[in-house]
Amino acid sequence: MEQAKTCPKCYTPNRPQAKYCAQCGQPLGAARVISPPQGAATVYCPRCRASNRADARNCAQCGQPLLQVVMPPVQKKSSSVNIWLIVGGVILIAVCCLGVIVAGVAGVLLGDAYAAAMVQPVEVTLPPHPTSTRAPVRLSPTHTSTIPLTDTPTPTASPLPVLTDTPTPLPTRRPTDTATPLTGAPGPFAPKEGAYAPDFTLLDVITGEMVSLSQFYGQPVMINFWATWCTYCVQEMPAIQSAYEQHLAEGLVILAVNVGDTEHEARSFADDEGLTFNVLLDPYSDMNALYELEGYPTSIFVKPDGMIAYVQLGSMEGYELEEYLALILE
Repeated sequence: MEQAKTCPKCYTPNRPQAKYCAQCGQPLGAARVISPPQGAATVYCPRCRASNRADARNCAQCGQPLLQVVMPPVQKKSSSVNIWLIVGGVILIAVCCLGVIVAGVAGVLLGDAYAAAMVQPVEVTLPPHPTSTRAPVRLSPTHTSTIPLTDTPTPTASPLPVLTDTPTPLPTRRPTDTATPLTGAPGPFAPKEGAYAPDFTLLDVITGEMVSLSQFYGQPVMINFWATWCTYCVQEMPAIQSAYEQHLAEGLVILAVNVGDTEHEARSFADDEGLTFNVLLDPYSDMNALYELEGYPTSIFVKPDGMIAYVQLGSMEGYELEEYLALILE
């Protein structure tokens, strides 16, 4: 028996030999009837999507002729396969972790054994360190300073000069054999107390003029021999400047003789310190021999008649400077 053709537009059943739908005139093709295979459980309506029995010919909901649609039964997957996969993955991870731990422990043990085998203690014997003692350097009769020195001799090092209790005499490039006497001074002339101060003529780095000691005959004069590299000389300069300003009205003359430095160095120092007294330059260190200098600073206090009242070797405090100036101020 032939099956009726169902219109694909209005779902009206037609005769098997019909070419057009009797209801809407839709051209009909081959009958779209799917025989339910063995095991089909549900047939869905193509119009209202309602479920019907597998052997139903029309939809129980809307009366639509049913096209047999086979819904394959749902098959449950076996859970045993998943369980074995999980168990296998856990075992693989555990084995990998155990291998890493074993490899790390083995590497540490082998490294310690290699280090113990390769490193051997080496005994080094050092020669005894020689020690040397130095006597304190006497800067002045009133100032002493002990400088600890530690010598480490080497095969190619030059030995240091031996320090003594007295200052080392300073070398001169052009020693002066004779001294020019002060104008009007009876003599004798010598760089010591009770003698008359030897005359000299040097350049004043502040004014640029030549200045002589003899031109200040009749005035109290303080001669200070110093150098820019001398720490004690630099430390006492403020006290000398203060004393000069205090006794300027009394006719005090201060001749600060720089020994061995350049004109630029002496002038720069005078400008930086604000010195207003005469700053003279002895670039060839002639004063070392003329006044028999033993070290810096050295201050010589000359009376108005040209006689040396006092010679101070070393730096002075302010009160000491005032005591010595009182010997030459009238």
